[in-house]
Amino acid sequence: MINYEFVARPYAKALFEFAEHKAPDLWLQTLETLVIISEQADFQAALAEPRLPERALVDVLLEAMTDVVPEGLANFLNVLANANRLVLLPYIFKQYKAQLEKARRILDVDVCSAFALSEEYQTKLIEILAKKFNATIVLHVDIDPKLLAGAIIRVGDWVLDGSARGRLRRLANHLTVKEMK
Repeated sequence: MINYEFVARPYAKALFEFAEHKAPDLWLQTLETLVIISEQADFQAALAEPRLPERALVDVLLEAMTDVVPEGLANFLNVLANANRLVLLPYIFKQYKAQLEKARRILDVDVCSAFALSEEYQTKLIEILAKKFNATIVLHVDIDPKLLAGAIIRVGDWVLDGSARGRLRRLANHLTVKEMK
């Protein structure tokens, strides 16, 4: 099976390097629009049709772009089409966005809490995390009553499990290790 995330990585990296000093936000908006178009059922059906060249789909995408488009868009889409890689657009968008946010020191933080967090608590949490990671924080909060109490905070690979369930699990592990000694 093809790992689309892996295959999309060099395309996203090359595009980011190209767009970084020209129009990074315009490219982000354009990629988002291309993803919306490419996820339409008609486009997906056309993409799955082996007799239809992907170059014809490039024309469809370019015609659908009614707003201002970044310099090099046609070339970028043609490169993807020549390699039969238009299917990678959603993955390229995701990775391009991640690279742009990394360059701008913007971090997405996922918080899973047992209860809703007050605005005051969220503001304080953003301040603390902004200091810790020296970045602008974008907080995404989910409520999961199964946690019993507390919260789990995820920033990329970094995880802080302050939930009651996590604490009970650590206590059980600690007691098990002591019993084994």
